Amino acid sequence: MYHFIVGSSSEGICLLSDADILSAYTPHLQIVGLTGGEYLLKNIGNADDVIVNREKVVMARVTGNTRIDIGKTDFSIKALLDSGGKISIECKKDRQATVPQERIENSRICSAGASDECDIFLPSPRVAWKSFDLKRKGENWFIHPVHGNRKPILWEKDKNLKVGQYQLSRKDEELKAIQVTHNRLDLSNIIVTKEIYDKNEKRKKKADLANNVSLSIKSGEFVGIIGPSGAGKSVLLKAIRGIEPMTSGDIFINFQNTSENKHLLEKIGFICQNDIVYNELTVEENIRSSAQLRLPSDWPVEAIWERADQIIKKLSLEDCCGKRVSEISGGQKKRVNLANELVWEPDFILADEVCSGLSAYDTNNIVRHLRNIADSGKIVMLTIHTPDIETLDYMDMLLVYDKGGYIAYYGPAKEAMKYFSRDHYSPHKSPKLIFDVLEREKSESDIFQKAKENTDKTISYPPPKNFAKKIRYLPRCW
Repeated sequence: MYHFIVGSSSEGICLLSDADILSAYTPHLQIVGLTGGEYLLKNIGNADDVIVNREKVVMARVTGNTRIDIGKTDFSIKALLDSGGKISIECKKDRQATVPQERIENSRICSAGASDECDIFLPSPRVAWKSFDLKRKGENWFIHPVHGNRKPILWEKDKNLKVGQYQLSRKDEELKAIQVTHNRLDLSNIIVTKEIYDKNEKRKKKADLANNVSLSIKSGEFVGIIGPSGAGKSVLLKAIRGIEPMTSGDIFINFQNTSENKHLLEKIGFICQNDIVYNELTVEENIRSSAQLRLPSDWPVEAIWERADQIIKKLSLEDCCGKRVSEISGGQKKRVNLANELVWEPDFILADEVCSGLSAYDTNNIVRHLRNIADSGKIVMLTIHTPDIETLDYMDMLLVYDKGGYIAYYGPAKEAMKYFSRDHYSPHKSPKLIFDVLEREKSESDIFQKAKENTDKTISYPPPKNFAKKIRYLPRCW
């Protein structure tokens, strides 16, 4: 048995072993090593300082991969030990949108774009470097597109202008720019029926892979999706992204139907199970090439490289960025796939079986990064085949799919084990218990009744009419 102290400073998290460095760090945790790879944590700092699996603790028993938060930094004991006892953090603040503070005089032209040289500065990988010019003529304001031979557009009074994830508003001669961080995804009565091959009957037959699925997800939520093989988990994600056609139902993003507003699908990043990377290129070259393809075409090379470097640091890929993808581990390769989507900063991340075939440590690492993405205000959905308890702890909500595309459970991830152990005994004290219950023989009427109960709890209602009339959307290249 051994113990050590963990402290923090403005530079990061560190193991405190020498008395002479105690003055430079604030002690937070005493960690005692136990048998079986477990540790006992004791909070020796402020009562609100230490969070384990998003819950404040005074004392807790954890494993090496358990997520621990101190301030705005999250880590695991294994990651801390593997890094030599120190995890540095970057304290750089996110750049904010800026607009001219003075009144916009008549005939003045204001440039807008992702470049900090623009009068209206909109820092985003989804906004062109030089997007448009804004010119005032009397009481009228006109938008002059920089790219293409487009005619000036009249910016009507009392209407907001949507550029990337920013919303511009004007009142008299004053401008305001607000970054829209609140998004919402609603699924209403989604049904997907496909013709699949039945190996037992040796013939094709129709099967329901999403059966009346209705739910609502808000910004900052991390939703896990589990269920038996062939239940339709991947099909649901593909239907949301528009890859898989729906038999019936509606999908709403911010109360707008995606079938009528296809441009809304551009907010969604999709990571498939199979790796889409260039094995002969280095990690850095893969992410840079993705940035060149995904970012607006007028971005200068230096800005593209800077954006790629930001994502490399965000996903802790610095140690392998110079290696070929064919030489790195499976977990690192999955993070490269994730990085290729994050370069253009989507509002939604749909990850389909990205943890398949990975070790428990690599799975935990991927899920931890997805948790961080959700904490930044994104909506994250992950299909995962066999999660463990620690994986569930990272998730806000859990959607359990049963055969036939029915919802067996949708609710807080931490309540799922309690829900499935109400009427059933299982020797497993892990998510395997859920699969034990799902695999038990049950009549079709029982499945339908349970699905109806869960659907009634999660149903989302149609959006109000004329909800988005006051918002004018500009093309993506702006």
